[in-house]
Amino acid sequence: MFFKLMAGLLVLAVQTPGPVLSGRIVFDATSAKPPADLTRVYIVFARPEDSGVLVKLNVGLVERTALPGGSVGADGRFSVQGLKPGTYFVSTLFLPAQWRLRSAIYEGTDVAEAGFPVSLRGVGGTGELVLTFTDRSTAISGAVRMADGTEPAAVTVLAFPQNRLMWGWSSSRTKVAKLGPDFRYVVRDLPPGRYLVAAVTGYTAKQNTAEYWEKLSTTAVAVVLGDGDQRVVDLTVGK
Repeated sequence: MFFKLMAGLLVLAVQTPGPVLSGRIVFDATSAKPPADLTRVYIVFARPEDSGVLVKLNVGLVERTALPGGSVGADGRFSVQGLKPGTYFVSTLFLPAQWRLRSAIYEGTDVAEAGFPVSLRGVGGTGELVLTFTDRSTAISGAVRMADGTEPAAVTVLAFPQNRLMWGWSSSRTKVAKLGPDFRYVVRDLPPGRYLVAAVTGYTAKQNTAEYWEKLSTTAVAVVLGDGDQRVVDLTVGK
């Protein structure tokens, strides 16, 4: 069984080869119960150029191929080794889908998005990375119309990060939604963050490239999602 790496939760700018990054995961729950066995959760770090690497699952164990990562302990703590110079995204495997990253705090700064890179200077670093997950649902919804006044047909709504380093990834920060019979859409359960939303015709998964997102970003609508936010954004195709 194979799983594609799900990325786009955190960025670290690493300046020295091979540091050790330690941290812990915590849960801020409203109704869901945190996983009973945290040792099943696995933390993976990858650079944008690693986006095509697969993580192989074999008899419940993860076999890493050129991707640093580590299992979470029963106390929620983890340690990741082998980070080479570069910009890294952190992802989780085996965490139930109702949990979304709310914040990633390193040395007092939330680095959940690339706007706040962290430099790790030397083996061991100087701080702890705290990943906080929430079960609060988010949603972006609205009506879609065509600029020429015709009925929307074959329209897809795309929500993707404002951060260009995350473009082209199959990540939890990129969502695709179809229109309902009332020509409305709903994009659910994005992690808190800054997004662009656009309605397009003729979209296929093969267009999931940085070049496509760059072109789309010029007409997309900017949206900021907080923890549990429900945003209404109406869209026009072909304006």
